[in-house]
Amino acid sequence: MNSEFLEETTKSGIIIRVNVRKGNYLVFKNNKPIVNSRLKGRSVIHNLFYVVFLGAEFDLSMNTLDKIGFYQVKSNQIHIPFNIKGLSDIRHLKLPTYIDSETLPAVVSYYKSFNLGLLPRSVSDLQYFVVSEQIDRELLVRLKIQFPKSRVIVFRQERDISVDFAQPEEENASLPGDIRAVDLLNRDDVGELSKNPVFSSRVYLRKLDFLSMYSLPLKYILNGEDAVHIKTFLEVMLKKIDENADIKRYENEIKELINFYDILGIFLSFQVLKVEQFFDKGLPDRDVLEKLQTVLVSQKRLRAEEGDNARNAFFDNALSMLQPILPKDTV
Repeated sequence: MNSEFLEETTKSGIIIRVNVRKGNYLVFKNNKPIVNSRLKGRSVIHNLFYVVFLGAEFDLSMNTLDKIGFYQVKSNQIHIPFNIKGLSDIRHLKLPTYIDSETLPAVVSYYKSFNLGLLPRSVSDLQYFVVSEQIDRELLVRLKIQFPKSRVIVFRQERDISVDFAQPEEENASLPGDIRAVDLLNRDDVGELSKNPVFSSRVYLRKLDFLSMYSLPLKYILNGEDAVHIKTFLEVMLKKIDENADIKRYENEIKELINFYDILGIFLSFQVLKVEQFFDKGLPDRDVLEKLQTVLVSQKRLRAEEGDNARNAFFDNALSMLQPILPKDTV
């Protein structure tokens, strides 16, 4: 087997075959691939776990860092061992899995400092950050902005850390209300952060720049999760509207934006059934549909500029469904 693939056989005869370049793997039991029941289509391809420890107090010397390792699985949880410096007992990060195997592959990395510029790009939806309690609260916010799909766990001296499928993305790392997106604009990495549409939306909302909220999906590639995150920010703002007279006068604009990003979340999830259900129920007014049409054209173009044409058929079909609704000069 060449260096692009790794293969491990467990004591019970389960074969794990890892595609190193793509960061995924297959598991064979009795010569049959094990299915990932949590993915639509019941895929036999499983994504690697990526775990990053941040903080000088951790000791990861028992792990092979930055390379694929095979870790023990117990009670449907993969166990990633770690130590706390100065203590002798081994602790474990326990991550959930539905794969029935004695071991599973993962990549573990360790950074003593909290310099986010040194961190790897997010390569998997199964990326976890375990951070020391010593992390600055502002850095915690920036970590969530830079890696919005990752799950952040603040280590609070428990013996083990156990993560469930049902836990929210934020885990124990709730974002403090007194750290504002605009407060991050003076940082050295603002150029990188400003490329993140979720971060940009928070900046615009802090400035009450609602016009830019509509132009946001015309400048950045968005996915369904991005739209949901942005909609959540708007909903939180709406809940607190009675506490702030300056925001109260923009109540209608906020409600319209919630509706707008709710619709974007439907289309940018790229689920045909959801889109068909959208057209089957009562449609929003023409102004919203025209904005939607503009966004779909822009999203298709932005992806093409990045060499991603995989969604072209979806965009074309969605735009064709809008044609009977919108005036001819808008499509």
